[in-house]
Amino acid sequence: GLMGNYSSLSPEDATRQYGMYLMPGESFVSCFALLCDKMMFTNKRIIFIDHKGMTGTKVRVDSINLNSVIDVRLETGGAGFDHAELSFSYFTSPYYKAYNPTTDSKVLEFPKGFNVQPLYCMLEELAYGNVERLNA
Repeated sequence: GLMGNYSSLSPEDATRQYGMYLMPGESFVSCFALLCDKMMFTNKRIIFIDHKGMTGTKVRVDSINLNSVIDVRLETGGAGFDHAELSFSYFTSPYYKAYNPTTDSKVLEFPKGFNVQPLYCMLEELAYGNVERLNA
């Protein structure tokens, strides 16, 4: 966490601490922590919890719908630090089939030894399915 990399957080711990942000029928699948901040995958979306200030009492909650993920990239290794950088692009506009939908991207860094492959495969499968569905 001090190096700016995500580490694992159990879905059970995430549910105890952040279950109030879940929609009905939603559950945490895979969760990660970065010092005070959290990134949690549910069965419907990705939730980012950003604790602000020295006390961390001010909280910003952002979410990305899983059906909006359209592209995934993974870069591993590096000079001196063997870490992984996973980035993904997603639609930010509510109408995905619009003529010129807006997109954004997120970059996530993981420490050396963290197995990022399952997360990459999950996001890639989502992106592939979303692009197939949108272009059908």
